[in-house]
Amino acid sequence: MVDRAFSSLALLVFARSQKSLLAAKEASTSYQRLLKDMQSRILQISRGNIGQTDSDEILLTIYFMARYESVVQQDGDSTKLMESMKVWSHFDGVAAILRLWHDDCDRTAPSSIVKLARRTVVKSSLLRERQIPQWLRGGERFGEKGLALEFDRLAVRTIALRQECVQLERKCDDGSPAASTFEHLSCEAIKIGQALHDWVQHFPRKWEYNEYKIEGVSADELWSPAVSTCTRHGYAAVWTEYYSIRMLLMNAPLQTLDAACPRSTLEPTSMRIQSRSERLACEAELNAASDSLASLIPFCLGRIRAHDTLTTTPNKATAELELSHGSIEPYLANLVVWPLSIAASLQHLDVARREWFRSWLSRISSSSCECLVAYAMSDYWTVL
Repeated sequence: MVDRAFSSLALLVFARSQKSLLAAKEASTSYQRLLKDMQSRILQISRGNIGQTDSDEILLTIYFMARYESVVQQDGDSTKLMESMKVWSHFDGVAAILRLWHDDCDRTAPSSIVKLARRTVVKSSLLRERQIPQWLRGGERFGEKGLALEFDRLAVRTIALRQECVQLERKCDDGSPAASTFEHLSCEAIKIGQALHDWVQHFPRKWEYNEYKIEGVSADELWSPAVSTCTRHGYAAVWTEYYSIRMLLMNAPLQTLDAACPRSTLEPTSMRIQSRSERLACEAELNAASDSLASLIPFCLGRIRAHDTLTTTPNKATAELELSHGSIEPYLANLVVWPLSIAASLQHLDVARREWFRSWLSRISSSSCECLVAYAMSDYWTVL
């Protein structure tokens, strides 16, 4: 089934790039047959009898099927994408298979496929404004270890906090929640923020990034003259994940402040006066994290290269760098799709910064295999 799913996707991509109607028809026929077979296969699986081979095969098959649906819908009406997106049904299928595996996981060790599939479902819960199921929150059972496990826990807490803020906003429409609710959310954001700071302190020294300045480059390429590089793209990708989650975290208190003390309220209440300084502090940290993320994006995408002969001190380097304008490799685009998706959608980030992230997200959409790029670029997409 994995071969059939991959073949259908490959045929569709070929049909689009070569404008082949015959290949498109064959891809559609193959995919529709696979869809029926997958539905029958999943129905046959019951609790307690899904093995590692079965779960890996089905998860990989669904992975390629989701990307098939993503390619099909990229040319659709952007205002209807979220309403009719078939990709979500595949995410639900992944969650169902993971639940079966989870309930029987004492018999099998988690594979890399299981671990990555869970990460995808966790991310989708943020985009769909859904609570992460309790059984899915513990990353250790799904193969997360070390620094990745620590970050996973913090990311899950941040997404859960975001969902609580969404619920709070809805309650404010019906009445005024207790002040203790706002205090609880603010305290949780502070705790997670401190934990994120502590997490970074455990990074190996080789993960550190160098800061440079490049003058005379258009704002389309660089948000500011400041750019950051690492010895490897993978190390830089870790930092982009960190800064994007930190941005999401800082957006949460601003949501609660808006719910408690809307900007349109003219009465100078004590709560409103107190929230003003909190708002300024959160906005400052949000912008700082945004600038740090923006400084890493060009390097992650292979647009910035430092000369090999340079010897620099981490975080204090100044040198002339090479700026590339070539095509972006898909594997590099995939490194930053998720951080860019978060940054491009935060409503409390100023418009100019958000548009810069959105423009890069648009530019790499054709290079990335992630399902959600096209939808993140749509005005219909929920702003976090």
